[in-house]
Amino acid sequence: MHYLITFCVLLLTIGVDAQDIALYRLSPIEKSNMGFVSLSDNYPLSTHSDSLAIPDIKAKGAKSAKYFKLDQTYRKRFLSKTKTAETDQVFIYDYATNALAAFAVKDLNVVAMLNVYSDESDWPYAQEDYMFGFEIKLDGLKGFGAYFNTVLVALGKKNPFEAQALKPVVWKKIKASDFPQKAVKKDVALQAGKYMPGAFYRFEGEGFQYFVRDYVRDNHTFARRLVVLQPKTQKIIYEKVYSESEGVSLAPLNYVDNNKDTSINQWTGKLFKNKAAVIFGFEYQSFGCPGITILGQPAEEIYINCDNRH
Repeated sequence: MHYLITFCVLLLTIGVDAQDIALYRLSPIEKSNMGFVSLSDNYPLSTHSDSLAIPDIKAKGAKSAKYFKLDQTYRKRFLSKTKTAETDQVFIYDYATNALAAFAVKDLNVVAMLNVYSDESDWPYAQEDYMFGFEIKLDGLKGFGAYFNTVLVALGKKNPFEAQALKPVVWKKIKASDFPQKAVKKDVALQAGKYMPGAFYRFEGEGFQYFVRDYVRDNHTFARRLVVLQPKTQKIIYEKVYSESEGVSLAPLNYVDNNKDTSINQWTGKLFKNKAAVIFGFEYQSFGCPGITILGQPAEEIYINCDNRH
C-alpha cells in the first residue's frame, strides 16, 4: 500500500525565459524506496474514451488501483500532453548540499497515484482522483539531504542549475533607523493603523542588501516587508509585503529565535544558469503553492505547480 508524504521538494521544467519555467514538487512515497514527481497540474485530462489518462481499472480492485504503472499507450499520452520527450533528462539537485543526479526519462516509469484526499471509499476511482508523474528510485540519490526537502528537479536536455549551493539567509536584528527610509510603493503598502511596527532585520549577500521589518497585531506578526537594495546605488530593486490570510502563514525568519524554530526557510544565491540570484521562503501555503523570486531587472516570480487539491 502506498501513501504520499508531503515534503516541500520542488521540480522545475526549464524553458527559454523565466515565464516558461514550470515548477513542480517531488515527494517520497511511504514504505517504499521510491519518490514521486507529479506533473498533474500540467496534464490536461479529457473525458473522451480515446484520450483518457488511465485504462479500465475495475479488474485491479480498490487496493491495487491506488498506485500502478501506466502502459505504453497511456505513457505516450502523458508525455505528449505534458510536452515531455523520452530523450529528456531528469536532473535532481539539492541546493543545500550541491549534490546532483540525472536520470533519462526513457528509463523512468510513469505512474498513476491516488491523491491524498481520496481513499477506498471513492472506489471505483475516476481519473481526476489520481496524480500522474514519474517514479524515482531514491537509492540513486546518495549525498542528498534528509527527506529531500531542499531538492529541486529539472526536466530538459541540459542541466539548468548553477553549480554552487544556495546560502541560508542569516538575519541580524537592526535598529529602525538602519532600515531603508524610502517611501513604500503603493503595491506593497499596508493599511494605515492596521498594524503596529515590529522588529527590523538585515542580511547582506550575493551583491545585495536584504532588509525585513515585521508588522504586529495583537502581539503576533501578521505581515512582513522585504526590501532588497543594490548597495552601490542604494536603489531598491525589489520589495514585497508578505501577510497572513486564510491558507497562508508567515514562515519564521532564520536564526531569529532558535529556541522556538531551528528550520531554515529563507535561501538566496545563484540557482539557475544565466539568471540573477534568487530569494524565497517567506510563506507557508496551505491552499496554494509557494514560489521563487529571481532578482533580475525586472524581478520575476515563479510559482510552483504543487498539485495542491484543497
